[in-house]
Amino acid sequence: MSTNETIAAPATSRAEQTEGRPVFVPAADIYETPAGILIRCDMPGVAEQDLEITLENKQLTVTGPQMGQGREGFETLAGEYLTGVYQRSFGLSRDLDESAVTARLKDGVLEIQLPKAREAQPRRIPVEA
Repeated sequence: MSTNETIAAPATSRAEQTEGRPVFVPAADIYETPAGILIRCDMPGVAEQDLEITLENKQLTVTGPQMGQGREGFETLAGEYLTGVYQRSFGLSRDLDESAVTARLKDGVLEIQLPKAREAQPRRIPVEA
């Protein structure tokens, strides 16, 4: 099974304006191993407690607001760095074990492990002589 068959990401713009705050589509890398799929998303400035990952109807959605970039005790004179909300959805295939999905956020990179269902994993068939 190829990665393209397993997960499809929507083609959306990098920043969309909603509710007065930009919504960014985080860059993502998707890897496949015989045991599962790994999704890595760049989400700098998102705190672990603010990150929301939902899985519903074969749709994995990642949402996380960036923390403000202001410095305590300083007044911003010019600000070019936009903050907003990261949001991206991935369509999943039936070959994944949705009950065993795990996620980890470290240094602004979100890693989501999507194990393949046991019946979808490759196995070697012994040949008897």
